[in-house]
Amino acid sequence: GVVWLAHDDKLERDVAVKFLPEVMMGDKLALADLKRETKRSLELTHPHIVRIYDFVDDARTAGIAMEYIAGDTLGNARVDKPGRCFEVAEISAWVAQL
Repeated sequence: GVVWLAHDDKLERDVAVKFLPEVMMGDKLALADLKRETKRSLELTHPHIVRIYDFVDDARTAGIAMEYIAGDTLGNARVDKPGRCFEVAEISAWVAQL
């Protein structure tokens, strides 16, 4: 899917909204799975896990509204690496947090 930065007027904060790919909107199972995973994620609270706020949908699209974290993606950070991979030393602190 695609992720958009949006402003939630009700929560009065910026949020990231991750939309289900259009091709999947006709897939009732994929939509049900997304709702179920969103529901489960609402219960998770941890400093290293993005908070989920809501499942949003209408007749044309569906997505998840979640905490917006400023910064680059791991994919973008990886692009300039040799072999497009991180070295173990670069990610060991992240793995320890997991």
